[in-house]
Amino acid sequence: MSRRKSIEVSAIIPFYDTPEDFLREAVASVLEQTSVTMELLLVDDGSGSAISSVAMGLAAGSGGQVRYLTHPDGRNRGISATRNLGVAEAQGEYVAFLDSDDVWVPGKLSEQLDIFRQTPQADMVFGLSEYWYDWSPVSGPASTLIPDIGAKRCRLIQPPTFVSDFLRGRIIVPNPSNLMVRRSAYLDCGGFEESFPGMYEDQVFFAKLGLERGVCVVPRRWDKYRQHQRSVTAQARESSSEDAARRRFLLWLMDYCRSRGLDRPEIREAIAKELWLCKSSAKTRPDPAGRRSRWRRKWLLRMEELLIPARLRQRLWDRRTDL
Repeated sequence: MSRRKSIEVSAIIPFYDTPEDFLREAVASVLEQTSVTMELLLVDDGSGSAISSVAMGLAAGSGGQVRYLTHPDGRNRGISATRNLGVAEAQGEYVAFLDSDDVWVPGKLSEQLDIFRQTPQADMVFGLSEYWYDWSPVSGPASTLIPDIGAKRCRLIQPPTFVSDFLRGRIIVPNPSNLMVRRSAYLDCGGFEESFPGMYEDQVFFAKLGLERGVCVVPRRWDKYRQHQRSVTAQARESSSEDAARRRFLLWLMDYCRSRGLDRPEIREAIAKELWLCKSSAKTRPDPAGRRSRWRRKWLLRMEELLIPARLRQRLWDRRTDL
């Protein structure tokens, strides 16, 4: 009797009332991955019956490769709890997330597995995302953007540098649909924080992992990150709640570092500077004048980092009490 091959990667798609065509496209991009032994978990975050039935149908017709999961109480519990449920049921050595309105490019999983084999010190691998602004098949050529700040060469980033770098904008913040992570490292750091059900839930997770684990960045495009008005980020910007969400994340991170004994001066400095920017933003209007004011403050911080030695900067920011 032939022995079943072990699962290398568990692909996890959390969804909540996702448009059917988005979900089907996301699922297709996973099932088209080659040269990897994988499973796909569709994790329902309390969707209505119509899209839930679509997901159950996709699982039923997959020959066992796709599984459908939902929270025991069937309620909407947020993206963090939904991803955690998927990982709890996953069987793969590695986990890769895909938001239900995004898609993977061909070869994504096999290329990331190769990076893990070449870089055993890494517990998370990520690359470039294509920001996909025009997703309608009838509206002409797509408008896209591929940010690559800090990701122009393949490198292993030791802790806690990745965290201080993404806080200060020195490296792109990974799209959750882009990364792959060792399941053991995910579980060791506690996964996603369920008290962050939406905004900044990704950066909370990246901070928890990056403070203590190696992260590998690769200059390859691995996903298409769909931009649309129903996304969490778009809704936050529309309601002007993004700065408040960022300040909550930064205060959480400050407390988390203290509780874990992770007292690193570069992290304290990064948090203090970002809290100052958030406080400054709260005093300005969400119009061009307000944006120019924020830009000037960022420029001052960049000049400070060029002109003042790191140890002196860190002491100065540690003394600030008005954040």
